Amino acid sequence: MNNGLLQNNTPKKLAKLLPALGSMDGMDAADVPVPVKLFNPIGVGTWYLTEYCPETDEGFGLCDIHEAELGYVSLRGLRGMNLPFGLTIERDIHWDAGTTLAQVKNKERF
Repeated sequence: MNNGLLQNNTPKKLAKLLPALGSMDGMDAADVPVPVKLFNPIGVGTWYLTEYCPETDEGFGLCDIHEAELGYVSLRGLRGMNLPFGLTIERDIHWDAGTTLAQVKNKERF
């Protein structure tokens, strides 16, 4: 059972959900799917992932920490974050994997 915790989403599982790193280069934001959304359940931090490399455990997408920007993120680093109350960065299991990058930008008002 997947409870949304990023710790349960190993590189192998994420590789099944996300296309290869660099595979979306040059594509229009309206055509780029955002299959995975990660978030900090108690504060700032949302990551809308569009690509992933299981060998380096690195993702790419729209990263909104205090300011939204496209960039790379270490999933190993996110898994290692120790938040208060024993919480961790989580994957939104209710996220619509058909959402595009353009829709995220419009919906979230970036």
